[in-house]
Amino acid sequence: MNAAATLVAVAAQINGAYASVDAEALCHADDPTPGWSFLRKLIRLPVTLPRVSGSSGT
Repeated sequence: MNAAATLVAVAAQINGAYASVDAEALCHADDPTPGWSFLRKLIRLPVTLPRVSGSSGT
């Protein structure tokens, strides 16, 4: 199972666990379900930014 499929499975399990709870109260504004809101809090992907040279002129 790849990482994306694993995340979908985890989110589905969380959604099932919170099925009887008001989803609006648990969801972040950008997330469709409580499962994705929970995963957003747990998973932080590192973002590598390119170095900016001091002589760029701006």
